This record gives sequence, C-alpha cells and structure tokens, in this order.
Amino acid sequence: MRVVVLTLLMLFLSGTLSEDDGEDNRCLTDMCNILKSLKAIEARLNATENQMEEMRNIQDTVAVLQRTAEVQAAEIRATETSSYILMESMKRVNEVQEKKLQVFSLWANATEFNVEQQQHLLDELKNKIEDKPKIAFLAALAGNGHITSSDRETNLAFRNVLMNIGNAYNSASGVFSAPVRGVYYFSFSSFGFNGRNVCVSLFKNSERMLSACDHHSAADSSDSAGNGGTLHLEQGAQVYMTLHARSHIFADNQNRSTFRGFLLFRT
Repeated sequence: MRVVVLTLLMLFLSGTLSEDDGEDNRCLTDMCNILKSLKAIEARLNATENQMEEMRNIQDTVAVLQRTAEVQAAEIRATETSSYILMESMKRVNEVQEKKLQVFSLWANATEFNVEQQQHLLDELKNKIEDKPKIAFLAALAGNGHITSSDRETNLAFRNVLMNIGNAYNSASGVFSAPVRGVYYFSFSSFGFNGRNVCVSLFKNSERMLSACDHHSAADSSDSAGNGGTLHLEQGAQVYMTLHARSHIFADNQNRSTFRGFLLFRT
C-alpha cells in the first residue's frame, strides 16, 4: 500500500515538473532530488515487502514442519506406548514361563529323588537277597516196606534226597545242620500201612519240638501223620527226625514219608 502511495506521488510530481518548465533551476533540482529519494524509498519498500513475503513463506513452511513434527512426535509416543505395552506383556509372559520352569524343576528334582530313593531300596533289597544264603532241602525215606523201632526211640535217616540246596542236610545221618543263624521252617509227613501205628517227632538238638502220631483202626488199614513249624536256630544247631519206640513207618517209591525245611530269614 505504501509503495502504491509513493508511486502516485511520484507521478504527480513528474506531471508538475512538466507543466512548470518556466520555474528556476533551483526548484527543478530540489524536485529531482525528491523524486530520486522517493524512488530509492520505493525500491527499499519493494525489497522490504519481498523480504516480508519470503518471511511469511518461511513461517508457513515452519508451521507445516512444526505440524509434521507434532504428528511424528505423536506417532513416536504411540509407538513407544505400544512398545511399552508389548514389553510389559512379554515381561509377564516371561515371569509366567519362569514360574512354570521353577515348578517343573521342583517336580523334576522330586522325581529324581524318588527314583534315587527307590533305586536305593531296590539295591538294599537286592543286597539282602544276594546276602541271604539259599538253604532248602527235601528228602524221603528210601526202600520199600516198613521201618520199625525197638523198645527205644531211634533216629530216622531220609536218604532219598529230592533237593538239597546249600548242602545243609546230611542224608547219611538224617541230620540238618544250620549253616547260619536264622529262622527256618520245617515240616514232615509219615505214612503207616497194614494196620500199624506211626508216631514220629522232630528234634532241635536234644529238644523235642514237634510230634505227629496216628493209630490204626479196624476200618482204616493205612494211616498218615504230619506236622510243621518255624524254629529259630543258632549256627550249627541240628534238626532231625525220630521214630518212637514200638512204632512203624512205611517207605516206598511214592515218597509218602518225607522231611523238609528251608531258611526264612537270617537273624
């Protein structure tokens, strides 16, 4: 607007100069100087307006850049928020997984302990089984017919050995000798035939422990008797069978008169 005013003023002065050609040179010179000053001012004003226009353009550009920066900052904040949420979620997932791993580790340790404990018990049982002597025997009377005793009780030797694990039974004497201290089980059977009485006893060393007797009757031509029980024996103790005085026992190939025993456990 100021440039327009100056332009109009200069046109006015130019017209005045052309109409007053008769004025003196001093006046003409002053007017020319004024016109020159006005032109210089106009040029400066034009330059100033151009600079202001450029400044406005720069300001617009800065505003656009500022809005762009604000949008990008908002996007960055949104990204940071999403990243934080994602990191927190991953952190919680990791915590859950870590707890699960701890539980699994405890379970694995407990399982390993149980396995080791069971293995230890199995090893102990195995050692006990391996350490336990294997002792068992079964023998029957040999021959075919009655074995009788006199007026005195006599020892019985069961010479038909069917089994003798550990070789603790002596078939020649009919005596079982305990190889180790422990609890043993013994049993016996005796068969009487043709109307004869049968009566036998089992001894531990010199002590009578078990007996079994059967007496014939008119309606019963054969008789059987048996007994059995557990004995606690010291190492070297002897167990054997006797036939009572004036008693009979029958021996045959059917092995109906037998003597047997085995170790239950050591003590």
